[in-house]
Order: sequence, then structure tokens, then C-alpha cells
Amino acid sequence: MLIEPRLPVLFWSQLLSLVTIIGATTASGYAGFTACRTLAGMFGAPPQVIGLSIIHDMFFFHERARKINIWAFSFLIGPYLGPLCSQLIIEKESWRHTFAVLCGCYGFSLLAVVLLGDETLYDRTLSPAPRQRGIAARVKLLVGITGFQQAAGRPSLLAVLKDQYRLIIRPYLLLPSETGYPLRPLVG
Repeated sequence: MLIEPRLPVLFWSQLLSLVTIIGATTASGYAGFTACRTLAGMFGAPPQVIGLSIIHDMFFFHERARKINIWAFSFLIGPYLGPLCSQLIIEKESWRHTFAVLCGCYGFSLLAVVLLGDETLYDRTLSPAPRQRGIAARVKLLVGITGFQQAAGRPSLLAVLKDQYRLIIRPYLLLPSETGYPLRPLVG
């Protein structure tokens, strides 16, 4: 199992999403706008993907169901709440103002990750490293240098990709996806 730090994923995702949203807001043509929005969608997905891992890291088993419901509600309500708020802004202003508000939301999120975020991953197989203090240590934690330095003894990316490939090529996993029909249990 590949164990990757969560905080650098959040930091880089929020930073790159903010940059692409600023690009979409200031785009002079439709092609540039579409390219920026496509990249924003790609960079904005990792926090949704690692949300369950963060909940697993932070809460005891009996607390997880409620936290997962809050997490799921928060990102499932976005596709409904975002257009509603945008429509209210567009009635009085231009579409660029809706993206300016989105830039503010991503900026606030990035600021919260930088100032308040902490690594939730705790690898029980490693001996605890002494916690470093200071701005340089914080920057190393945010950008992922600390996680890279603590990667000794963990599987490499190539080893994880090989394991995933071996899993995908198993016939009982591959056949239902190839045929488009679910496999039915044998009777008798």
C-alpha cells in the first residue's frame, strides 16, 4: 500500500486550482477559458478523493459515519449551490464576477490549508520523527519535502502501479467491465 502525505496534496491542489481559476477569470477567449476550466477540474478533484482517507486518519471508527456524511454533503451540494449563487451574481454583474468570487473561495481555502492544515497521516510502522518547528519546516511539510524524506521503507510508485495492473487484469474484474453486463452467479 502506497502511503502518501495528505497535506501536500491539499496544498498543491488548492494552489493550482486557484491559478487556473484566475486564468479562467482573465481569459480573453473561449479556448483559453475552456483550457483553464479543464485544468481546474483536474486540479480540484484530489481533495474530494482523499477526503475519506483524511476522515479515516482523524477519527475513530464509531465517529466516521457522521463525518463521512458531512464530507459527502459538503461536496455533493456544490453542483447545486454554485450555479444558484452564480445566477444571483450574473443578474447584476458579468460572468467574470462569479469567477472572481470563486477565486476568493479558492484563495480562502488555500490560506486555510497553509495556516491551519496539518498532516493527518500517521504511519504506525515508523518510529515517530521529532517534530520540527519554524517556517522552513512548515514549507517543507506543505510542499511535500518532509513526506519524501520519510518515504524510506515504503513501496515505490512503480511497485504500486504493478500491483494495480495485476489487479485490473484479473478476469473476474475485467469481464464485467468489458461486456457491459454484470456477471450472474451460477445456479445449481
